[in-house]
Amino acid sequence: DDLNSGDTYYILGASPGEDLERVTDIFSKNDMRLYAKKVKIKFIHDIKRIKEAEDYLKEYGSKNWEIKYHETSGPFQIGITNNYILLILLEKNPIVILINNKKIRDSFLHYFDTMWKLSKK
Repeated sequence: DDLNSGDTYYILGASPGEDLERVTDIFSKNDMRLYAKKVKIKFIHDIKRIKEAEDYLKEYGSKNWEIKYHETSGPFQIGITNNYILLILLEKNPIVILINNKKIRDSFLHYFDTMWKLSKK
């Protein structure tokens, strides 16, 4: 709810996690809400899992997406909104930790921007 039309949702460390089917179900529903709101999505996906990313985008659409690849590790994802950080642990039973702190959010966004420059299209 923190994102509006034209805003960007940043995703760092995108990975299908330990349960691809469950994660796909969760993220596809969230992504449909973001599409409906016309939110842009920039994400850095694990370079070792390009096929999973391409398959997901083919099935659920790539409208409003900008993707780059970099080596990441672990079943995790960091989501960055206008005011929040989402630490998403993609184990068999996913856990999301929500941090509402603008200063921390800004530092994560700086980290994302640094990684974005190092990542490959």
